[in-house]
Amino acid sequence: MKLSFATLAAVAAVALPPTVVAKECLDWPLDNVCGLVKNNAGQSLKVANGWGRSNKDSYDEFDGETTFKKVTVNPNQSSKDQGVKDADGVFVPKGCRFTYDQETLKAKSYDHEWSREGRDSGLWIKIQSIDIITVTRISCASSGPTQDAKCTNIGGKCQYTANACSAGYLTGYCPSSQANVKCCPSKPSGPVQDTQCKNWNGVCQNSSQGCSGGYRVGLCPSSGNSIKCCLSIKQDNACLDAGGLCQDINKKSCKKGYMTGKCPSSGNNIKCCPTTFINT
Repeated sequence: MKLSFATLAAVAAVALPPTVVAKECLDWPLDNVCGLVKNNAGQSLKVANGWGRSNKDSYDEFDGETTFKKVTVNPNQSSKDQGVKDADGVFVPKGCRFTYDQETLKAKSYDHEWSREGRDSGLWIKIQSIDIITVTRISCASSGPTQDAKCTNIGGKCQYTANACSAGYLTGYCPSSQANVKCCPSKPSGPVQDTQCKNWNGVCQNSSQGCSGGYRVGLCPSSGNSIKCCLSIKQDNACLDAGGLCQDINKKSCKKGYMTGKCPSSGNNIKCCPTTFINT
């Protein structure tokens, strides 16, 4: 038998417990008679399964409910994917605007908006127990995420992980924001890779680390004394005295032509290439 919307609404008015969270719609014969949030936007969002009595903008009270939870719903997930059977609220951060479609037992409508421009911490939006909400777009003001000192103190910027970060994101440096906001350093972590070291086919690194080709001092001037140039290939004095550099003939070319017999510490693929920068 197909129930009309009016009949289901009448049943809801009688059968719903005082605290919807307490049973999370488990007594209902239809799965979709519960609040459901689908995230089709490109950013994560927060959902809760409870609604406070005293302040509808927050969750300071939960009717004594002990199973209350707030979860992060990632893109292409729903609140049920995160274990929330009855979603009662969606959080809209400060300066953000959510575009969503709304489906009830009666009809479906499109392109509604929630926005929160001036509130310091954002706003919780109530979801009714017969609503299926599909968030299609999340846009936030150009001011962007909160810039936490832990990130800015190392020269970084808290930004959405959907944006590129050439230096690689650091986790845990932007605690004021959601999981989709991380710290992007202004430069790659680790020592500066100086040109002097690169010319020797080396890498500036802490001298406490292992180094197959041996360390050479003075080639990483941008860093402290513990940072030295680790050579990829051991350099023989015979090659250095000839003003050359031992290198792999299969990986690098040599404009002046390779010299043989001057890199005896290495295999046949390593030969001496004359350079203009070697100063022994």
